[in-house]
Amino acid sequence: MNKKIVLFLIIIFLILSNFVFAETIILKSGEKTKGEIVKKTDAYVKLLLEGESEKFIYFLSDEIEKISENIEESAKLANSTEDSFTYCKRGFNFLLSKQYAEAKSEFEHALMLNPDCFEAHEDMGILSYMTGQYEDAINYYSNAVQLKPDAEEAYCGIGSSYVALKQPQKAVEYLEKAISVGDTFYAVVYFQLGRAYYDLKEEPQAKENFLKAKDLYQKNQKIERKNAISDRIKEIDEYLNKMP
Repeated sequence: MNKKIVLFLIIIFLILSNFVFAETIILKSGEKTKGEIVKKTDAYVKLLLEGESEKFIYFLSDEIEKISENIEESAKLANSTEDSFTYCKRGFNFLLSKQYAEAKSEFEHALMLNPDCFEAHEDMGILSYMTGQYEDAINYYSNAVQLKPDAEEAYCGIGSSYVALKQPQKAVEYLEKAISVGDTFYAVVYFQLGRAYYDLKEEPQAKENFLKAKDLYQKNQKIERKNAISDRIKEIDEYLNKMP
């Protein structure tokens, strides 16, 4: 074989060898550490930290979620959306169970894998709203609508957050936007719009939206959570009783 060809193949082999062994340890907590794996057993992984010549770190196998090779960006992106969606699904189940710390970990992990994951930004918005972090909720929901401009739920989330922050004029802007871009009108949009107009002391508009919300809630009682809807209808009636 030609010596030049042999030399070329050796160089390619060395490059690929370095490429393959540069890996990322992704922990179940969402933490990521890059480096070169120098030893791997059933119990632990020994990693030479990236950029270091003598600094090693050990990870127990039980705490590792995934070991990812630093392959080409296109290959990473090909898998990242599916992976991110899986983390979002798991996180949303935690959210429904009010396990907020666990949900946040899953959503943040999804965003690390794919910063442009719409579901992760929207879910983080929901989580932030549910835990009273309304400004954070606005930021995450805003990221979501940049990725998907017709996301009515995200516009509703922004508007609802502004209602909670006592900024009703901004709330109206985003809640009306949710109605204009959506084809499925959720009762919560009209409920929050009613609250915003009520805070603005625009009672005719407030009453109109509260009545729309009440009608939608009553129609969906057999589908959605009946107790929660019953409580929301009582809340609407309390607002309506305050107005002529």
